[in-house]
Amino acid sequence: MAQTFATSPLVIYNTLSANASFLNSLGTYTFLGGLTSKSFAVVTPGKPIHGLDKITGVECIIHDIGDVRRANYVTDNSSLLRTWKVFLIAWDPATGESINTASDFILSTFGGSKAIETVAVSDGLEARVQTLILIPQEGAINPNP
Repeated sequence: MAQTFATSPLVIYNTLSANASFLNSLGTYTFLGGLTSKSFAVVTPGKPIHGLDKITGVECIIHDIGDVRRANYVTDNSSLLRTWKVFLIAWDPATGESINTASDFILSTFGGSKAIETVAVSDGLEARVQTLILIPQEGAINPNP
């Protein structure tokens, strides 16, 4: 059986969305009009998710990190070359264990990936904790993490 590699953000998305436990660790997006979906998306950096009203729980966003200027808070930009970037963002301190579960799953699924805690900000009653996971394009995917 041939190995699969993380060749695009869509490959990462499809791999993660095939795992029910990973999806269960995520929260939800609520859109204007009341429609909800899992808070899981592939987006271009800096582009908002259209029609988004509210985020509950842990959010997972995947995108290309080809432009390292967008990641100026990471001190070693060389580690960002030829990698994909996955953000896990906890919008409520009560979801801290869920963000750890999601991080552990991604790290065990994608060979050579590493996590960086990037932000812990308090804003009123909401806390936001963010983990950045870097997944190398040449890292083999473990089908049974």
